[in-house]
Amino acid sequence: MIPYQRDWPSWTPTENMISREPDIYAPHAGGMEGGLDNPLGARALYLHQGGRDTLYRIHGTSQPWTIGQAASSGCIPLYNQDIVDLADRVRSGTRVVVLSPEESGHGTRPPGSLPPTQIGTELY
Repeated sequence: MIPYQRDWPSWTPTENMISREPDIYAPHAGGMEGGLDNPLGARALYLHQGGRDTLYRIHGTSQPWTIGQAASSGCIPLYNQDIVDLADRVRSGTRVVVLSPEESGHGTRPPGSLPPTQIGTELY
C-alpha cells in the first residue's frame, strides 16, 4: 500500500547498500537532500506492508539509463516525468501489486473499458 508520497524526497542508503558498496554509499550514510542528483528523483511513492515501511519505493531516478535494468536495491525506478505523472494520479491508500514476469499483463484491460470491481484501487 502507498500511505504517502514525497516531492523531491530525501534519501538514505540502507545498511546493506553501504556494506555492499561502501565507496559509493558510505559518504551518504547521513542522508541526501532531495534534488537533481538524488537517486530517488522527482517523486517517491512509499510502499508499506502491514502498516510497516518496506524500504521499497516507486520513484524517479537521477540515472535514467538504469531504467529496465537490474540496477536497483528492490525499488521500482521510473523516468522522472513518469513518476511525476503517476504521483499526480495516485492517492494515499492505493494498493500496489508487483507482478512477476510470468504474471505480466494480469489486470490489464482494453482501452475505454471499466475496471473490474475486484481490482478497486489496486495499481497494476
